[in-house]
Amino acid sequence: MALDFHIPGPVLISARHDPAGSLVSFARTDNADLVSFAVRDIVREVYRNDLGDVPAELIFAGSRGILAVTAVSWDETIWNNILHRYRAAASGTTEGAYTPGTAIGARMITSGTTNRRTFGLKFTTSQSGQKSYEFPRCYFTDEGHRQFEIGAREKRLAFACHVIPDENGLFYTPTTNA
Repeated sequence: MALDFHIPGPVLISARHDPAGSLVSFARTDNADLVSFAVRDIVREVYRNDLGDVPAELIFAGSRGILAVTAVSWDETIWNNILHRYRAAASGTTEGAYTPGTAIGARMITSGTTNRRTFGLKFTTSQSGQKSYEFPRCYFTDEGHRQFEIGAREKRLAFACHVIPDENGLFYTPTTNA
């Protein structure tokens, strides 16, 4: 098997802020801050005192996907729709509208419902033969989002989100570009 370089080319980010809706063009990245995705396995260690500080057993408790995105151009209306979907649901505001202490977990993991507070992202690469990836169930991490480089250069939108796997344990759907 040959060792190849994998250069997917410029990335278009599409978003689905309504689970029943379709993907719409949302943002673009540059070559300084590229999209990244990581999977972290959640493992619980079980200790016994006769073994000292060595785990006697490991319990696998699922996996969590994490996306990190920095955009240099984006549609502010779509961004506000994503914030509205996640934070406000039906209240009509975009920032800080959820009530602290309100359980939103069931709404986040229920598939096929319009109450779900997750949003979808798709990263479409421009090169033929390269992969594009759709992440249908995302929600913001505790790091949230930020806008920076405000001044005499392009402003940037950075956000991180967790990705919930689907019923089959898959975080994303890959497609190969024609």
